[in-house]
Amino acid sequence: MLMNYKSHIKHFLKITKYYKKWIRQHSSQTNLNLKPPWKVMFFGTDEFSVCSLDKLYSTCREGSVINQLEVVTSVKNKANPVQRYAVSNKIQFHNWPCGNVDQKFDIGVVVSFGKLIPKSIIHEFPLGMINVHASLLPRWRGAAPIIHALASGDEVTGVTIMRIQPHKFDLGEIIKQKSIEITDNTTQDQLTKELANIGASLLVDTIKELPTCIKNATPQPENGVTYAPRINIQSSRINWLMMDSNTIYNLYRALKGLYHLHCTWKGIPVKFIDVGRLNTESSSQFTNNPSSQISNIPGYVYYSKNHNHLRIQCKDGKWIVVNELIVHGRKPMKSKDFYNGFMSKCHPKLHMFT
Repeated sequence: MLMNYKSHIKHFLKITKYYKKWIRQHSSQTNLNLKPPWKVMFFGTDEFSVCSLDKLYSTCREGSVINQLEVVTSVKNKANPVQRYAVSNKIQFHNWPCGNVDQKFDIGVVVSFGKLIPKSIIHEFPLGMINVHASLLPRWRGAAPIIHALASGDEVTGVTIMRIQPHKFDLGEIIKQKSIEITDNTTQDQLTKELANIGASLLVDTIKELPTCIKNATPQPENGVTYAPRINIQSSRINWLMMDSNTIYNLYRALKGLYHLHCTWKGIPVKFIDVGRLNTESSSQFTNNPSSQISNIPGYVYYSKNHNHLRIQCKDGKWIVVNELIVHGRKPMKSKDFYNGFMSKCHPKLHMFT
């Protein structure tokens, strides 16, 4: 009799466990009748994340839309921007992995977090999880959308608020999007700040009308998918024989604030700090220079005394301009100093970057 009782209890607990799991897995569909103020758990790490966190915190202090806010971040050897912001504003934060949320929050918000969120965590939020992504999905899925948009010469980009799917990056349904134009002079550091602000505002707009936004989310188009994998310092290496002037200048814009473009001078590593493109008028003047008979070699460099900059030949026969650079082991220097210290000491035919 006692054995049967224990067996029934065990069976009941097993059924209850599976029932709770089923409820969690379907909570984002069955709890769209929830109402604000919301309890929000925020997942982020970097400065891009902080912009959204700051907007959520300001909204939380008002109390009508959000009444609870906690943070999950990845704490390593030193505090990241999100951790510092949380500590400074007395926001409770948890180190990743954070364990079970236990349905204490209505929704999870992910901004530049860089970690795959497991299904068990996503389903702990009755309204699921949403993500602020710095591109117009499905273009530039991945970790470095801003860099790839600039390096590819895109003229338009934007921000997407999307739902998060378990075990997948950037494939969820689109909730909101906002696009902006990219100018020829826009750089990575500038665009990151602009999109961070746009994303933060778009996120708060989404939070204010959460159930409706989630209900009206649409699948991403199957066409136009591109990928934006992580980059490293090797991505900033210039191959003069393979890269045209647009490719080099766009790469400079894409990596500004992260890595300097680099190559070598007589085997010595060189980094370019300030890079531009030669305009049509200047290019015409340069073509008439006596040195032009050897200027069709990619990597050939000429110092313009009239403009006080270096002009470097690219694969397409056009030129990029360098105003400031660093020679390995030395402090940053202007182009004139590089000419005096390095170029003037050898024959013009040997003025080559490789």
